[in-house]
Amino acid sequence: MRDLPTKFQNKTFTTSQFLEAGFSFYHLKQLVEAGAVEQISRGVYHSAGIDLNEEELFRVATLRVGKPSAICLLSALSFHHLTDLIPKKTWIMVPQSKRTQDKKLQLYRSVYPFWKIGVEHHDGYSVTNLERTIVECLTSRFRHGERPGIEALRSALEAKKTTIAKLTDMAEKLDVLHRLLPYIKVLT
Repeated sequence: MRDLPTKFQNKTFTTSQFLEAGFSFYHLKQLVEAGAVEQISRGVYHSAGIDLNEEELFRVATLRVGKPSAICLLSALSFHHLTDLIPKKTWIMVPQSKRTQDKKLQLYRSVYPFWKIGVEHHDGYSVTNLERTIVECLTSRFRHGERPGIEALRSALEAKKTTIAKLTDMAEKLDVLHRLLPYIKVLT
């Protein structure tokens, strides 16, 4: 009973996923005591020996808050390689009613999250796309200051990762074009 089932090897999983697969909480506790499984946070585990890289942290954050959710703002800037800042917490967009006590997460609660606009789906997590990330960093600057958004905008345009047309289109879809235009006017 001290071997981790194949289904959960080299993966991050929740207690409920483990129980739904037909295993007992006692079996999970034995695996933790044997060192085959490590607890990352409340109710979230992974097989021992896995390094928690950025993508694995995103999967853990998604498991903690559930779906719908999407990695956003500073964490998404890091994902798209548009910042040198290393976020201390994982920024994740969730519905306005969602709460968590996890100190490793920074919730971005939104009344109108627009889950189908500018959200890319990856293995075990979702992340805002490049244009949406830049637009949200600039239009929600009160959360983290405006410098990361301005630097991301400038570097994305210089590296030709996006265009002003794509950014204004995204801002229009998110209904924040009026808040993005001052930044674009300064750069052009």
